[in-house]
Amino acid sequence: MKINPTFDRALMGLARAYMAEGEEEKAKPLLELVVHQNPRNNFAFHALGRIARLEGNNEEAYRYLLKAADAMPAIAIFQQELGITLVDLKRFQEALGPLSRAEKLGQEDPRLEHYLGTALANVGQFKEAVDHYQKALKMKPNLAQARLSLAFAYLNLGNRTDAIREFNTLCQQSPTMCQPYRQSFEEGSPQSVKP
Repeated sequence: MKINPTFDRALMGLARAYMAEGEEEKAKPLLELVVHQNPRNNFAFHALGRIARLEGNNEEAYRYLLKAADAMPAIAIFQQELGITLVDLKRFQEALGPLSRAEKLGQEDPRLEHYLGTALANVGQFKEAVDHYQKALKMKPNLAQARLSLAFAYLNLGNRTDAIREFNTLCQQSPTMCQPYRQSFEEGSPQSVKP
């Protein structure tokens, strides 16, 4: 970069290094320079989308990630990150498209399976959601959020036995996470829906 401070590859490399170190605030201006110089650099748009999501700006993340995913639909991670952002925006039906595409493209990630399950559960497809939560937990058995979501999906299917089993497993793994939901899983409590 000392020789050529606007060299795309050097800027991207340095931005990735900063992101790997958790220094997104240093990566962001470099990525913005990359897309200013080359508005077709979809990897920079993807990285900017990830940073925006970390900053809690899901609308901005959506715009960046949509641009990358539309331009390069065969990149599974672009589809996954777009779908996850749509779930975070509570646009569950819309999230099913990119999340399913990421899975069909061969993406294997417990986050993908968890978010796909969450999108399905929020459109009332609880049986399918259970399958995806189970896949997430097979890949990462201590993924507490997926275990909690699986317990609620079982509740919504009227399967209290499996719901309580999964909830008890969650409580062993993460006692503080299970505490706010304990009442939903106690005997005699009405079924509860948790998105």
